[in-house]
Amino acid sequence: MTPFRCGIFLALLVLVGCTGTQPRKTASPKSKTKTALSESLGEAAANGNLDQVQKALASGADVNAKNARNGFTSLMSASGNGHADIVEVLLAKGAHVDAKTSEYGFTALGIASDRGYGNVVEILLASGADVNTKGKKGVTALMSAAHNGHSDIVEMLLAKGAHVNAGTALGGETALMSASGNGHADIVEMLLAKGADVNAKNDDGITALMPAAQNGH
Repeated sequence: MTPFRCGIFLALLVLVGCTGTQPRKTASPKSKTKTALSESLGEAAANGNLDQVQKALASGADVNAKNARNGFTSLMSASGNGHADIVEVLLAKGAHVDAKTSEYGFTALGIASDRGYGNVVEILLASGADVNTKGKKGVTALMSAAHNGHSDIVEMLLAKGAHVNAGTALGGETALMSASGNGHADIVEMLLAKGADVNAKNDDGITALMPAAQNGH
């Protein structure tokens, strides 16, 4: 599978193999076949191969199966690579829109928001994705989009009720702090218009103004 490039909030997500101390049970031929189909589905979704996605689904691949190495579903892989057509097909086949990666708790919405795929974000939101779900580090889709300067996505998330003053679990950084520190003035204006607390402090007592001034924004 071709992994997609990750933004700063997804940088901790690494492809790791599964290990364990318990002996593995021998899978039945039918189980092996379905596993292979699901792996094929995930690879096709990541690579944008719509024809192969459709073939895997028609053959019985589990649309919600998770990759053993990184906990990604096919929907996450398609979303993270910007394959909107495949995202639509997977959702139509029952893909769980708010499923989370096994280790870090990222959702398809968070991944697409981080990478800047506005067309995918729009589809996921229309399919009922939870705009305020958090990863295990407390990062929301809004924080990721604001940090990386994806103003179109920030606008969509805010319109869907994204919590503007939510902070990360480690550090307490808000979307406003990320946007201001990285010089995304248009996003700062959007966040302030939606009631972002300009005087909020992170766990180190830093406000949004301080990193903006330090970085010359």
